[in-house]
Amino acid sequence: VDGLLVASGTLTDNHLKEEILDKYPNVVLVNRKVKGNVPSVILNDELGAEIAVEHLVSSGAKLIAGIFGPSHIDTAQRRRKGFEDACRKAKIKHQFVDMPSWGMNAGLQAAEKVLRKSPKPDAIFASTIMMGIGALRAAARLHVSIPKDLKIVSMHDSGIANFVTPTLSTVDMPTKEMGIQAVDLLLRSIDGEHPASVIVNTEPRLIVRESSSFN
Repeated sequence: VDGLLVASGTLTDNHLKEEILDKYPNVVLVNRKVKGNVPSVILNDELGAEIAVEHLVSSGAKLIAGIFGPSHIDTAQRRRKGFEDACRKAKIKHQFVDMPSWGMNAGLQAAEKVLRKSPKPDAIFASTIMMGIGALRAAARLHVSIPKDLKIVSMHDSGIANFVTPTLSTVDMPTKEMGIQAVDLLLRSIDGEHPASVIVNTEPRLIVRESSSFN
């Protein structure tokens, strides 16, 4: 192949460097950064997390728990920074849990962990939609009423958010634009350029559904 787009949320930086970046000349990382001069296209994850926190605070949350993926991954670090900065700005109590993956089971385990604590959070920010779905399941298992006793917002949107019960509030991130710009960067690299990394400037968009409604 002439070039590679690499979108991994679990491989370590060292693995990426040793197995891919050091072996292939034309590589663009998607939704991920690593140290060094490697072209990448990322989203404004900090702003996405901030939008979620602002919504939860405006809906009356007093203690927000954030559930995140692997802490060694740049993407998780940026989402957590946005979450913590927004909570500090709003002067609201918060806590977070890092998990080894981004999936539904990780979301289930993380949400169960925070919901068994005392005091129990009344809001959860899930850093992926799959973790958000896992958090919904945890609340059902523990008989926590949503949105009366717990509100949940997840990062990223998908049609599946309309088919879970309750429907899941999300922050829609500009992933289509990210894909377009990643291909553009890769083609420029193949043509011999040395493109700089890009942060997609389209703003995230809050989509309020039943899991965080004001009613």
